[in-house]
Amino acid sequence: MLHLTNRIDADVLATVGDPGESQNALKVFERWLRELEEDPPPAEQPVAHNCEMLSDLLALSPVERDVLTLYAATVNDAGVGECLRARWARADEDPRRMVAVVLSRPRARIADALRPSGTLLRARVLQPERYRGHVPFKLASALDQTIQLAHADVDSMTSPIVRAAPPTALTLDDFEHLGADRDLMVDVTRSALTRGTRGVNILVHGATGAGKTEFARAVAKHLGAQLFEVADQDVDGDPMTSRARASAVAIGQRMLERAGKRVLVFDEAEDFFPQVERASLQGKSWVHSLLGTNLVPTWWLTNRADQIDPATLRRFDLVVQFRPLPTRAKERLITQRLKRFRPDPGWVREMAASDRLAPGHIDKMARLASALGSRSRDDREALLSRAMESTLSLSGAAPAKPARGVDAEITYDLSVVNASLDLESVARSLGLQQRATVLLHGAPGTGKTAFVRHLANRTGRTLLAARASELLGPLVSQTERNLAQLFRGADAERSLVFLDEADTYLQNRQRADKVWEVSQVNELLVQMEAYRGVFIAATNLIESLDPACMRRFALKIRFDPMTAEQRWAMFQSIATGPIGNPEGVRAELAGMVDLTPGDFATVVSRARMLGDELDAKGLLAGLADECGHRRRHGQRVAGFSRRA
Repeated sequence: MLHLTNRIDADVLATVGDPGESQNALKVFERWLRELEEDPPPAEQPVAHNCEMLSDLLALSPVERDVLTLYAATVNDAGVGECLRARWARADEDPRRMVAVVLSRPRARIADALRPSGTLLRARVLQPERYRGHVPFKLASALDQTIQLAHADVDSMTSPIVRAAPPTALTLDDFEHLGADRDLMVDVTRSALTRGTRGVNILVHGATGAGKTEFARAVAKHLGAQLFEVADQDVDGDPMTSRARASAVAIGQRMLERAGKRVLVFDEAEDFFPQVERASLQGKSWVHSLLGTNLVPTWWLTNRADQIDPATLRRFDLVVQFRPLPTRAKERLITQRLKRFRPDPGWVREMAASDRLAPGHIDKMARLASALGSRSRDDREALLSRAMESTLSLSGAAPAKPARGVDAEITYDLSVVNASLDLESVARSLGLQQRATVLLHGAPGTGKTAFVRHLANRTGRTLLAARASELLGPLVSQTERNLAQLFRGADAERSLVFLDEADTYLQNRQRADKVWEVSQVNELLVQMEAYRGVFIAATNLIESLDPACMRRFALKIRFDPMTAEQRWAMFQSIATGPIGNPEGVRAELAGMVDLTPGDFATVVSRARMLGDELDAKGLLAGLADECGHRRRHGQRVAGFSRRA
């Protein structure tokens, strides 16, 4: 507790100013000093008790502790703040003199406690204020609320600043698709923890909700280190400002310095660096100093690295581009998040197969599951599938797989796909190849996209798929940048890059009317040449492709409508119940020469929505309707939906 003088001496009067002009402030000041001399018990003084705990945690000296308590009192007691603002912050006044008088400490000791390199300012426990008429220093905004509340222990007091990260169900093996970047992050952090190296910072950037936070937790678990997260909300649950988070990360560094094998993670850093660097009292110099001298290894997670100043980017020891989680990792995460609901394994596989389902969506799924109450498992999973489909479609991502609703399931079977090459041999070969360029062409619904998914699952590669609607941009060169980004996000050893509707980007340049149409083709050709992994493109309009790009595909596979035997085999696998008059059914199927696997999937999907049984008669009628619709309107059902 503070031990202050019990008299108002000449130094105090000189500091406050002319008593004739500041009688009210002087009376408040005198009353405050006398109240503090009474030294109430800590139970009645949460501010003093919290300052004691914080001082121990930050290893403050007795003088630094008293200075902290003084400034904490300005937050807790409006009268104290008004007293100090009365006259002592004049442009010609040294604030350290007033603090020395109030605390009855030598001015040299106060000056030492308030030096820029001291713990109070270095750890941003106190922040400078340069406005006339205000306190030259103020308590960090990250502390001004929590310091006033009663706390049972240190963890309760520090949780609004830094908090222990929750555990993760994932392991380092779930991030094998990150390859060398994952291993480098582990090795760099391990070295810093072992040697006590200062200034170790790693930047991890990638799409929103892609799994960066789970990755950080898995790496910490692998290293046997305790992971702490910089808070992003205050004690009231409101978002913290960048200035408050700057204080939190600096204070957190000091808190964890003596705590052993610990790592600090700063999530959602995309807005932090630009805003802090622009702040008049912080600026780049403070950020650069923080990155060069931080006491514990720190991981910075961001959705966008392009907002960070290049001079700041150079100060990171390692920059990791995070790529989406593979299907098996998403399956494990869904199972863990929904563990108490005992999700059906088939439904879990189905949801995880969605290309763009991210850990952020899985967290949302878990919250929705809790809100659905005591519904049956089938009802709950159907509603969750619907919710995820809506969410992903609004974000421009591929929709989630529909929930099961019929007994017959459509699985991807190579034997019912009519291709110009043996797909089994192709799949086996591509599983052994490091680099390959493949063009899939043919009518919609013939199974091109489904083959790519099958290939990714079979070879254990992460599928990075994109459609025209996801890459085309309205601004000059935006599409070219998006194409380049697609390839930059791929690990040549572990990824499979798939570009659907490739005719959009590879159209014949001789027919181009605009410059940007030519530049898109040029950009994709450059990326194809440079990429050292497996790249697959698909198109329904092979005749429109540029001749130069055709030469760059080592394999060109044509997908045609099903043969008569394939139509019959697929019909038997889907139809429920006995098939009356098999020869008659085969004859009718033989006349549907342009039938595709996509047509079967469409009929199954329609029956699921209507709740109809798919007996032989209903299935045959549905297929006939699809063929008739296509012939009448010159259209074809696009895509090949499948069950996982």
